[in-house]
Amino acid sequence: MSRRNINVCNLFKIWFLLLVAGSGHTYAQEKITHLDEVEIVAGELSRFGAGAFISEVDSSVIKNYGRQSLAELLVNNTSANIKQYGSGQLASISFRGTGAGHTSVRWNGLQVGYPFLGQADFSVIPLEFIDEVSLLHGSASARYGTGAIGGLVDLQSGEPLGGLNIMLHQSVGSFGSSNSALQFSEAKGNGYVRIGGFYNHSNNNFKVRSSNGDYLGRQENANYFLSGGILEAGYQLGNAGTLEIKMQQASTNRNLQPSIGSNSLVTNQRDENLWASVAFERDHAASNLKLQYGYLFDRINFEGSVTDSRQNIFQGSYDFDVSHMLSLEVGSNATWVNVLTPNYDNGEAQETRMGIFVSAQLQPTNKLEASINLRQSFATGYSVPFTPSLGLSYLLNRSENWRFKLRGQVSKGYRVPTLNDRFWVPGGNPDLEPEESVNAELGFDLTQGKAFWVHMTTYKMWVTNWILWEDQGVFWSPENAQKVEGDGIELDIGYHQAFGKVHAKYWLNYAYTKSTNMEARNVYDHTVGKQLAYVPFHNANAHTQWSLNEWSALLTAQFTGKRYTSNDNDNSVPEYLLINLRASRSWVWNTWTLNAFLEANNLTNTNYQSVLNRAMPGINFSAGIRINFNKPNNELN
Repeated sequence: MSRRNINVCNLFKIWFLLLVAGSGHTYAQEKITHLDEVEIVAGELSRFGAGAFISEVDSSVIKNYGRQSLAELLVNNTSANIKQYGSGQLASISFRGTGAGHTSVRWNGLQVGYPFLGQADFSVIPLEFIDEVSLLHGSASARYGTGAIGGLVDLQSGEPLGGLNIMLHQSVGSFGSSNSALQFSEAKGNGYVRIGGFYNHSNNNFKVRSSNGDYLGRQENANYFLSGGILEAGYQLGNAGTLEIKMQQASTNRNLQPSIGSNSLVTNQRDENLWASVAFERDHAASNLKLQYGYLFDRINFEGSVTDSRQNIFQGSYDFDVSHMLSLEVGSNATWVNVLTPNYDNGEAQETRMGIFVSAQLQPTNKLEASINLRQSFATGYSVPFTPSLGLSYLLNRSENWRFKLRGQVSKGYRVPTLNDRFWVPGGNPDLEPEESVNAELGFDLTQGKAFWVHMTTYKMWVTNWILWEDQGVFWSPENAQKVEGDGIELDIGYHQAFGKVHAKYWLNYAYTKSTNMEARNVYDHTVGKQLAYVPFHNANAHTQWSLNEWSALLTAQFTGKRYTSNDNDNSVPEYLLINLRASRSWVWNTWTLNAFLEANNLTNTNYQSVLNRAMPGINFSAGIRINFNKPNNELN
């Protein structure tokens, strides 16, 4: 199949054929392998999020991706767009046609990422330590503050299973790749402790081909090493509440992959990330108090030029029921940021960000639910806009296992310019204004238990004061240069069936995204009405999974549409379709479980690029095992 013949219709056809091929298999047997899915869930994000599209990656999927990066998990299991500068290289996320800096990333309640860049690198966030991944699509600034214009990614590490637990993961793969992880935990009635570590590396010397398919040799100087550890503890303080301490450390040493055709001189970058949280929570029958302190240290060492950032975060909230119909939450947060870098005039910059918010959840009937979020934030040197949101959901029909719900939301968002935007030498612009957005969406959820689901959302977004770095001749400098409008559709659909001992599941995530600049900067500006760079119109992934007793197989197709490489749309990167296959087998002996797997990625050996002239691997393989031990408390001496 030639690359130019691939389009989003092919992905739907493949998924439909897989569905028909497996339609003879329907429900049965109690002992099954839990099948993977992305579904609407009730959790912290949905507590005051009526009307919003909130999805969660199933925990079994996360375990299956334990050897891979968070970026690979998201690109294969959600409708979000992931931009990768190569295998193991910088990876950023985009929701609804916005930029990487328009997505907020939270780790155990703390907003993380490089504050001087205003974004997170999803290739250096260790998936080994994450138990829950949730996504809020659309603006979330009314609850979570700066940056959440396009969406929010929420990462949580949950409590371990009761008793004594040991987990060992080891896999090896193509291009000298190896991934190792080890965790110990013990949980009893009054508390738990968990400790673990991981080490991943790859020579990353895959075959490189030109855009015409000509063999150019093997990739050089793109090897990487990642290592880190986790320490978590929780304790029940009697009736006073619970105290949790969580620490996560990760070190990355990678050579930055050169572009195709350039000289292969070694360019090295080392990242250090230390995230720590101390949280106290007190639950009563009709109220909940949360207090949290966070410390975040992030370092980028680029060829000996070191940038350090330190963040101290204090936040608290009080959630209480006014009546059986109305719940309220009031809260505040404060973040002190300090950055040391040779790239600023004085070698240092500070910022203070604060915010207060009120959230309300109203449920006057069993069918109608409303949420209101009001937030006023403050930031050093800026007048931050007031950001409200209003969401509604209505259960239109409920019969037996079927539920049909309508939902909608209107919200305002904002993003304060980053420290690099303001203070970078040369080119920083201290006169930048905060970006502001308005998001409106309407959708529905149709479900039949876990056997069938459709979640569909259509949205419209307006962003003003969009910050764009422009060439000034001698250097680049940022300006509030664009007014952007976006609209699109998000679809999550799935079907689960079984027959006899065979279980099958089919699911699809799809996004149509249109995001364009609506305002000319000058008479030579040819970007008006054009799609923003690296925003595909079509983005999708389709999955088919079969399980029989302890055996399981997963076939995945991931499609990314054509992306323009500049805002004038003069050049583009072609669309591509990737096919991946995973087969696994589990064995259980008393308190021990062993899972062995084989993976084949990019089965069609597609020659593709996520970013122009950044090569990506062809067909590749991996194999591994995961060993789990769990001895319940009633069996411990």
